[in-house]
Amino acid sequence: MKRTILVFSLLLIGGLAFAQLNMQLVGTESYNVETNDIWGWVAPDGTEYALVGTVTGLSIVSLQDPANPTEVAFVNGPNSIWRDVKSWGNYAYVSNETSGGIQIVDLSGLPGTVRDTFWTVTVGEETLDNIHNLYVDSLGFAYVAGSNLFRGGPFIVDLNDNPWDPEFVGPIASIYAHDIYVRGDLAYSSELYQGRMAIYDISDKKMPLLLGTQPTPFNFTHNIWLSDDGTVAFTTDERFTAPVASYDVSDPTNIRELDQFRPAATLAQGNIPHNVHVWEDWLILSYYGDGGIIVDASRPTNLVEVGNFDTFLGGIGTVGAWGAYPYLPSGLVLVTDIENGLFVLEPNYVRAAWLEGTVTEAGTGTRLNGVSVTILSEQANIENTDLSGEYKTGQALAGTFDVHFFKEGYLPKTVSATLDNGLLTVLDVELTPASLNQISGITLQEAGGATIEGAQVVLEGEQGTFRGTTAGDGLFAIEDVYEGTYSVYAGKWGYIAKDLGTVQIRKDTAFTINLQRGYQDEFFFDFGWQHTLTGNGARGPWTRDEPTGTYFNGQSSNPEFDIEGDIGDECYVTGNVGGAAGTDDVDNGVSTLISPWMDLSEYEDPVLTYYAWFLNAGGSTPPNDSLLIQITNGTDTVVLENITSEESMGAWRPETFFHLKDYLELTNSMRLILTTADDVEQGHLVEAALDFVRVRELDLINSTDEPELMVLPVRAFPNPFREQISLDLRDLTEPAAVQLRAFNQLGQQLLNLEIPAGTGLYDLPSENWAPGSYYLHLLVPGLGGRMLKVIKVR
Repeated sequence: MKRTILVFSLLLIGGLAFAQLNMQLVGTESYNVETNDIWGWVAPDGTEYALVGTVTGLSIVSLQDPANPTEVAFVNGPNSIWRDVKSWGNYAYVSNETSGGIQIVDLSGLPGTVRDTFWTVTVGEETLDNIHNLYVDSLGFAYVAGSNLFRGGPFIVDLNDNPWDPEFVGPIASIYAHDIYVRGDLAYSSELYQGRMAIYDISDKKMPLLLGTQPTPFNFTHNIWLSDDGTVAFTTDERFTAPVASYDVSDPTNIRELDQFRPAATLAQGNIPHNVHVWEDWLILSYYGDGGIIVDASRPTNLVEVGNFDTFLGGIGTVGAWGAYPYLPSGLVLVTDIENGLFVLEPNYVRAAWLEGTVTEAGTGTRLNGVSVTILSEQANIENTDLSGEYKTGQALAGTFDVHFFKEGYLPKTVSATLDNGLLTVLDVELTPASLNQISGITLQEAGGATIEGAQVVLEGEQGTFRGTTAGDGLFAIEDVYEGTYSVYAGKWGYIAKDLGTVQIRKDTAFTINLQRGYQDEFFFDFGWQHTLTGNGARGPWTRDEPTGTYFNGQSSNPEFDIEGDIGDECYVTGNVGGAAGTDDVDNGVSTLISPWMDLSEYEDPVLTYYAWFLNAGGSTPPNDSLLIQITNGTDTVVLENITSEESMGAWRPETFFHLKDYLELTNSMRLILTTADDVEQGHLVEAALDFVRVRELDLINSTDEPELMVLPVRAFPNPFREQISLDLRDLTEPAAVQLRAFNQLGQQLLNLEIPAGTGLYDLPSENWAPGSYYLHLLVPGLGGRMLKVIKVR
């Protein structure tokens, strides 16, 4: 994995790596089952409660001491991954997707006893059974969505006369609604499979009238919430990389999109927005993989992130935060994390510092679209100008910042801007076109002076990426290259690739690149590896790409990053479309990867090294798949490794070394072969990856080369902790000194020390740490390393 050379890119990618912005952890409550929805309730005596949906029922948690949330009651219900909770008066109304209809819970006896009953209704010949979601408005009407009645369309239930035994009113529509929001006489239906928001007039609840519809960005409308003044609706689409969108709904017959929001810090990870709520024009979002996020929506044409708290470290997909509830009188925000339970957070609501303007071409005034605009700040942010050359961005942090503007074909420009919370700063910028040049002075040759034909050369910089190959005289020439600063890379199969670092490229640039013989592939270049996929309906082909991480039960399935320290961010992985762990793993067949030919006939002692990844998990039976790695000389084929399910790590394995002359005769027809498969009858998760393959003469290998580190078997307990946290080092395979560094959520180092070899349990000096999240980096040189996230509560 290379390091980008541009300072503004480092800031953008780094962002708030340990982001906890304007949200502080107060307390947590964990469960031995997964959680789902969250709602709140306030007793007549003012005690606040969290109503936590779990797979097995409703957990009622007292927040009398928010730092020590305490479950005071648990109401069993049908097992269901999906459970939604709303309240009306002293009652909670709970849905599930299994059976029984609406579960009604009488909360009036808290903190002592509670009672519950199930309410259902028969319409025609069908009885209400399973429900996905429900909403209760301020007038005492419940709206049921995604049930087995009316094709999943929403219907109305009146709670006013008897909240314990409500009255069925009638349907709104026979179009499946995943969720519904109601205010006054208007119902906002999330018509998931229609991919749209639909607004209904329900002033006559016996005869609802459709007023208007609006497709949402990813055509998978999951939920909707309304601004306090009722003029703007906000939607989520439960899809990877989908935005939270804002719409002007002041005229339901003429809905207009205003803006889209995506969290910049994790944009490349493709996380999924789940639910949006609105409190005083702040959006409180639950984002799978990102936790709770606060967005200032008081300027709905420019949605800006102003707060966040990550409840789930390292993961994308339908993992992490399910719901976020912001309506308690105390101002606390409740977040449910599917795997990690209830989080009680204290938000610091701040208004955004907005930055907007127009970018034009110097001299002509032409408005430029696609200009990247980045505030060089600790808070991750990124924006591009639209078709009219306008941009709208901002952040939570106030102050004076450099703002970087760039578009390929133009000279980059950095301008200072002062940003204030609650205020709009307008910054218009002109960009000057860059000139194009021909480069013809870069020569590739061997150490002895012989020129190299067919070598690949890549110039990678802010002005773009330019590629080409050397001619017979070893000369690399390319036209239409912008002058500027570039990272220069050169490589060819049969040579050790080279990273020249930062080079100033001008039209008269001339230099020689020397390459050493050997074989090396970080998969930044395409050297022509062959990949095959066999089997009826097989999937999970070997793919050369920047890996997209997937996760299974909190464990990495497909890698999220390639090996650190090589050229580029690419590796070979088995399937790489992202999504859930089983979306694009190896299934129903055999996936094979074969290297190009290697001529090792004149090598004395060639050493093969590489990094491999293998994950085998899930399924209805114990995992039994493997990753087979072989070497062939064109006549004989031998096994180097057969990595089995028992060795499945869900992490990059240590660098592996092989003296090839010990395995078979060295010829001019050597190839590396990787094969993995999944039996159609078993259905296990199978993911493999390969990176940084090298074959070098033993006497040329740098003595400072280190194997990749293993994941250390170290745990921290208790976690979360209140006063003291300890490390359990007893499972280390051999006594060794452990280097420990600790960082807070802002990336500031708090500890840098060595734990002596042979230490079994070690108490961290953490008494003076403030409540919040911390990150422990542990390393045993030559053995392994690990990072742990720990949380300190009040």
